Amino acid sequence: MNRLQVRVTMMLCLLSLSLFSQEKQTIAVLDFEAFGINEFEVQSLTNRTRTLLVRSGQYQVVERGKMNEILNEQGFQQSGCTTEECIVEVGQLLGVKYMLGGSIGRVGETFTIDMRMIDIQTGKIFKSASYDVEGKIDDVLKTGLQDALDKLLGTKRGKVETASVTITFEPADAVLFIEEVPKGGSPVILKGLTVGQKLYIQIKHPDYEAAEDFITLKAGVNPAMHFTLKRLQGQLSVSGKPGEAKIKLSGLDIGQSPLVDFQYPVGDYNLVISKPEYQKYFRDIRIDNDNPLNIDYQLEPLSKSKALVFSAIFPGAGQLYQRHSARGLLLMASALGAGWMIMDTHSQFLDDKDDWMTKRDLYNNNIDQPELWVSQKEAATNAFNVMKDTQKKQYLYIGALGLVWSINVIDIIF
Repeated sequence: MNRLQVRVTMMLCLLSLSLFSQEKQTIAVLDFEAFGINEFEVQSLTNRTRTLLVRSGQYQVVERGKMNEILNEQGFQQSGCTTEECIVEVGQLLGVKYMLGGSIGRVGETFTIDMRMIDIQTGKIFKSASYDVEGKIDDVLKTGLQDALDKLLGTKRGKVETASVTITFEPADAVLFIEEVPKGGSPVILKGLTVGQKLYIQIKHPDYEAAEDFITLKAGVNPAMHFTLKRLQGQLSVSGKPGEAKIKLSGLDIGQSPLVDFQYPVGDYNLVISKPEYQKYFRDIRIDNDNPLNIDYQLEPLSKSKALVFSAIFPGAGQLYQRHSARGLLLMASALGAGWMIMDTHSQFLDDKDDWMTKRDLYNNNIDQPELWVSQKEAATNAFNVMKDTQKKQYLYIGALGLVWSINVIDIIF
């Protein structure tokens, strides 16, 4: 190899080393230990630390999802990994240069943040820092973590711009997740977020298809976001005896049996199956999207003797008991109409009878005025005829009521 080739080779090696030295070292963030705060809070604080570490620009940070994927493939459980030996093992599985771990504890109104960075190659603590925050856990999220990380990395920062956004969704009882941490139902107002931070959001409800998205926020108040979840569909089949029975779900008529592979929104319902002359079938059901529901029913006949007793007491009552609603209401209305007319004509008959008796007595008791005999007799005769006509109407309505009653009883028997 000549001298020129040697010089070129050395220059390429030096350039390669220079570029390699400029590459960011890889680091992964292990979930912090929690003392005096709950699991959801510590997960949220760990996620925020990971985001702040990315913003520092000093390291190439392994995403949480990628980290969990690798550990799951290796059958490694991250929970309970607090010793340096365990952290080093995780770092070796992930193939990173450093691991960042630590703990967040609460004593009274003071939160203590302990961070330590471990060199995976040496297994030693590379950097460590402790930082105390007085106030609420919100203060830890908004400023405490950044201050602790600055102390660990030896960095200084200026004023940090924050972002906020309101997220609403339907149904309102669904749950919003930010980086897999639940935030509650609609609406959710997020404040103090890092500008430019990319957030993975999910909205979940057991009866709806989950919605998910990545959002990147600008400084200040961002436009409100709204999501409408799509209702999941389940499969329902209904069959039994007798056939052609009416099927209702929570009061809504959905057809007649048999019902085969009927698609309906997932949820809890009250099922009612009915048919005239049979007892109703009631059942509380749940339709799921991944488990077809098959209902097999058997309706019991209603008692004919009981229906006959009801109809004997009042026309149409037996038909209503047998769920022949239209027929029962018609017979009942006819009976009520005939009964009303009987009472009305009976009252009119009594008035007409009083009028006839009054005019008859005037005629019979008139001795001194014979010139009025003819007119009084005619008036009494006319009053008598009116009374008889009213009585005939009364008998007619009584007959109509009897006919309605007879038809009503015969209808039940046959």
